[in-house]
Amino acid sequence: MAGQVGNRPANSAKLWTEKGLNILADNYGRVSDKKLAGRLQRSETSIEAMACKNGLTRRENFYNASELARVVGVSGPNCVIRWKTFGYLKGKHCLLTGRKLRMWMFLEENIEKCLRQRPWLVDPENMERHFFRSIVKEEWQRDPWYTLTQAMPLLGLKNPGTTLKYISRHWLTAEKAYTRGGRQWIIRRSAIKAFLANDHRASDHREYVNAARRASARKRHLNAGRPVRIAQEWLLTCPACGQPVKITTDPQLKSPHVRQLFIRTFNTNEHCNHNAEENLLTSLKL
Repeated sequence: MAGQVGNRPANSAKLWTEKGLNILADNYGRVSDKKLAGRLQRSETSIEAMACKNGLTRRENFYNASELARVVGVSGPNCVIRWKTFGYLKGKHCLLTGRKLRMWMFLEENIEKCLRQRPWLVDPENMERHFFRSIVKEEWQRDPWYTLTQAMPLLGLKNPGTTLKYISRHWLTAEKAYTRGGRQWIIRRSAIKAFLANDHRASDHREYVNAARRASARKRHLNAGRPVRIAQEWLLTCPACGQPVKITTDPQLKSPHVRQLFIRTFNTNEHCNHNAEENLLTSLKL
């Protein structure tokens, strides 16, 4: 094959460029030689030889908070540590050999996972030319993300309150993320497509009409001096954890509707978030 000798990469006989040397200096010891050789299209022997020639020494495969903040273009190490606090990024607090101070250590594989799951944490325009920058751009091309205001026209909604209601009912998948603008809802294009495909708004409109009819009937009974039952109690076994739960609901609901409403409200992602007693009246328009 032209440009390649045996199993050696095509670049193995070429001179090192300044860009290649910078990549080597930034990543040697942080990633495996095999992975670094793949990025630079060189052999592992060439990687080791050039590292030795430039006086690069191996160290643990990690980024500290300051280094990571510089690479991804955020304000400072406190921003990176905040990601760790929020559970966005895995890291550990370690005491390095020869140092008295502890420092945060972040593995490249955990950083890559964080940026693939939450690429909106960084702005690629502020990032250095780095592997992490390519990840963010790749995620934007694959599945763009929008703020609540940007997503509303795509959802066909005009009222932010309605959009938040759909998020609270888990009809629309969104995440309240820390960004440069503060805490705000982030919605990806895949979640918008799933919402439009399921068309929850039709069932929401039916629920609104039925609730309005019930409210009108209650008003007529009250004006006539008749008592009105506003709630009834149920005992239900949670399908996720198997624990009995006492539920207070609208008296018009039937048993299958109570179970469906309970699962939709308290069973998300195969986990339950209920107490021993729950009031589902707040989930209805009474």
